[in-house]
Amino acid sequence: MPTAKTRPARLLELACTGVLCALLLVPFAHGQTITINEARNQGVGTEVTVDGTVTRAFGDFVRFQDGSGPTGASGLVVRQTSGAFHDDIQDGTITQGTELQVSGTLSEFNGLLQINEGDLDDYTVQDQGTVPSPQDVELVTLRTNGEDYESELVQATGLDFVRATGTFLGDTSYPVIDTVDAPTLAESSLTFRVQGSGESNVIGDPIPNGVFEYTGVIGEFNSQYQLIPVRSSDVQSVRSFGVGRPFAQAEEGSATVEVDVKAFATESGDDVSVTATVGTGSTADAGDVGGFSGSETFTFSGDDPPPQTLSLDPIDDGTDEGVERLEVVLESSDGAIARPPRFTLWLLDAPAVQTTIAAGDSGDALIDALQQQFGNPRPLGYDLARDSMYARIYNDETNTVEGTYSGFQITVDPSEGDPSVIAADKGINTEHTWPQSKGAGQEPARSDLHILVPTREEVNSARSNFPFGEIPDADTDTWYFEDQEQSTPPETDRPLWSELLSGQTFEPRHSVKGNVARAAFYFVTIYPNRANFSFFDAQRDTLLAWHERDPVDATEMRRNLTQAGYQDNALNPFVLDATLAERAYGSGADAGDDPPAPGTFELFADESDLTPSSGQTGVQCLVQRSTGELVFFNSNDGGIFSWNGSSLSGERASDDLNNDISGESNTIDRCDGIAVDASDNAYFLLRASGSSSTNSWPTFVYKLPASGSPTVLANEDGLQGVAYDSGALYLAGVSFRGAPIDGFFSIDDSGAGQSLTEIVSNSNLDLDYGMDVDENGDVYAFSGGFGGGNLVRKIVQVTDPSGSPTLEEFVDPYGSGSPLVADSGNDISDLRIITFGGTEYMVVYNGSFQAQDGDQWGTIQLSDQSIEVLFNRTDLLNNIPKSGYTSAFTRPMAVNSSGDVFTTSRFREDNGEVQSTDYIAKVSNAPP
Repeated sequence: MPTAKTRPARLLELACTGVLCALLLVPFAHGQTITINEARNQGVGTEVTVDGTVTRAFGDFVRFQDGSGPTGASGLVVRQTSGAFHDDIQDGTITQGTELQVSGTLSEFNGLLQINEGDLDDYTVQDQGTVPSPQDVELVTLRTNGEDYESELVQATGLDFVRATGTFLGDTSYPVIDTVDAPTLAESSLTFRVQGSGESNVIGDPIPNGVFEYTGVIGEFNSQYQLIPVRSSDVQSVRSFGVGRPFAQAEEGSATVEVDVKAFATESGDDVSVTATVGTGSTADAGDVGGFSGSETFTFSGDDPPPQTLSLDPIDDGTDEGVERLEVVLESSDGAIARPPRFTLWLLDAPAVQTTIAAGDSGDALIDALQQQFGNPRPLGYDLARDSMYARIYNDETNTVEGTYSGFQITVDPSEGDPSVIAADKGINTEHTWPQSKGAGQEPARSDLHILVPTREEVNSARSNFPFGEIPDADTDTWYFEDQEQSTPPETDRPLWSELLSGQTFEPRHSVKGNVARAAFYFVTIYPNRANFSFFDAQRDTLLAWHERDPVDATEMRRNLTQAGYQDNALNPFVLDATLAERAYGSGADAGDDPPAPGTFELFADESDLTPSSGQTGVQCLVQRSTGELVFFNSNDGGIFSWNGSSLSGERASDDLNNDISGESNTIDRCDGIAVDASDNAYFLLRASGSSSTNSWPTFVYKLPASGSPTVLANEDGLQGVAYDSGALYLAGVSFRGAPIDGFFSIDDSGAGQSLTEIVSNSNLDLDYGMDVDENGDVYAFSGGFGGGNLVRKIVQVTDPSGSPTLEEFVDPYGSGSPLVADSGNDISDLRIITFGGTEYMVVYNGSFQAQDGDQWGTIQLSDQSIEVLFNRTDLLNNIPKSGYTSAFTRPMAVNSSGDVFTTSRFREDNGEVQSTDYIAKVSNAPP
């Protein structure tokens, strides 16, 4: 057992006895020791003292952990490039298993919580123990809940490197993947980050071929979680088997197709085998090829055996079957199966052969059949998808990549570096033929190779998100061909040029019109909950015509099969069967129509209804009483008002309200939250913009009773959201606005001048105005884009807030399959919980500029987190006599258990033109 070792004392004190004085060394005064989980929750800038056991120590870094935290552990990083702590790492005093006590101030480096350099105040080497057991974890868990594992020791198995060979380089990131299914390959992957020589000694080690296991620590960089290998032993190759390539294409009767079968991480004396069989996903069978009976076993002996060959001879059976798929899978009891997990041979009767799909079906029945057979593709993720597009799908035998719209060509040699970087440097980038802003902005649609094409950057920008269409030559503003663009019509070869009618329509060159049409049909079929059908309907007839005039050729068929090979063999059926487009979306088909807007819409209160005698209107913080009245704060008048459907009443005049809030010298003109209790008492979060600065928002919790005198219940900076439950008010705090923490507080619903009680905090929170409580008393709120870790743009839940509160992610409202669309900064700004038909729902307002058809109002069922859209801005404006809608700044929505949704618009003017006015709309009969 080593002797306890402490950093040298750091304080001098003068001690005197009579006439004799001496300077005494006084040890650093430790603060109270807390758990690492408590320290992490206190966040950046906090001085902490924690105990833990070292899991990894190398170079300038120590990772250590204790047994606290949601995973049964909680970890922290200490970094020092010079000093006593650094010296103890170098000489082995601090090593794996060392028990430490550390005191210092927490800081962050790109999201990684640490005690860094001079922030380390003191430390004690207490004992030499044993390294904690690693926690078993899957990569998808680390992607979604990585903050819970940051700096902790974990073990991940069944991993593969994606396109990495040779030896590890320092300061380099490598994508790795495991075997867990996810909507995209990227969502079951994570970054394996080899740091510099001051943090890792794996530099120069061989990159494993085949499957490997990782036992090491988790890091974070800008909210992305990473495997951070420190020791060579953190990476262990596992005996495994794999195929040399994922797919090939061949015509029936053509030459033999060969694929390598490989064994990895075998040892001297090994005698192991793997069997290749026909997979259950095949539409062909072993009788469609020669040289393979349907099962073939390969035996490998010794260390690093050479690959063996599986040979498949395509047989011309004389029958017209279109496109068939033979999947060959590997099975072995002697080892794991590496990626790719199978080899697929696409068998074609002819290069552009057509395949009959769902014969006799049309309209919705056909769409349902196509979704069943071709839905749920598993794309690679955006980065890998783009790389594959440039390196393989649109890259010919001469390494030439051609822009789809203008024919502009560049060379991309994948052996020379990252294909996407090479393409970008030469003026080619990635175009979504179905625009991201019209529904393709979220995964898995964003990465779906069937809608991605290479384009010259300038032409991509020109197309923007405009619909495709035919443009009369005389109306065309700009023509594009190769690297040329001009405003006058070309004298010759006009079909080779793409055209733009500025701000309205884009017409691609003739040779790809059918291609983009089939991509559009694919998107609205496979992603019906994301597709903007108004956008589709505007171009439907044109797309049908282009599909007929520009039929599928051999190149498009080859690309379709290659794209599918990268996406779990999910094809674009509209390339396979030319009859599908007309049967699904042509005249007489009943599929693809824009669904009717739900509910009954009415203009509940117009601007004139909401304008008081002061003549100033500005509705903020809307709530409905049990009497049916809507109560709100008028930010321009400064008073509180109610509207009962026919008349406006003053609840509290501006002068009276400001006299009530005597602690504020400036005029109250902002509301940051509102709640109402069963007795119709309303609770407002009010402040004066004149007293607010960037980092200080003095906020007053103001109770307006249904009868009686108002009360200022509390005053604190940075409160942004309030909810009521059983005599308690729950408040959201934002430290950036001056709150003591990022987290939740509580006060009673009566009694003036109360102090706030902290419930739970987390530095990764970025709480917004929307907040409510469910029937169990749990609190819900939205954490926005300025948060960190796994709480960015998530709805969070505080369970048992009045007892033993726990903060956790409730749902990702923008996750895979959700119809809600995220934006860079305009997200869920209001949420309310109601019970409808015996089921609890969270009604949300999503103010995303990228949302299909504008702002979205939706529901999230609390029991299963299922998400639906009730209506959108287009529905609203199509059904009320208003031309614009701009959400109120805070709490723009009120809901009730009858299924009514009330939403407020505010006045907005751009460049002297009125975009929207003040009004309240009501949508009735709009339950989920």
